[in-house]
Amino acid sequence: MKEENFSKLKEIFIAVFELSESQVAGYRKINNRKWDSLATVTLIAAVESEFNILIDESAYESFTSFSAVELTLDEMGL
Repeated sequence: MKEENFSKLKEIFIAVFELSESQVAGYRKINNRKWDSLATVTLIAAVESEFNILIDESAYESFTSFSAVELTLDEMGL
């Protein structure tokens, strides 16, 4: 992933989940009360808007951590 896009993704996670920058890299959905279905929808909408892309619904299930979202975007060529 390009450094610029990595930074944008970090900013999205910070905004959506109200995190500090140091919390982003290891942030995961599992056992996390802040990351519910509404947060997932908000995250997907923010990513689509920021990167001007449409994410296939089949990829929604892979949005389970910062690293997983980064990988998904990397696979899309971002």
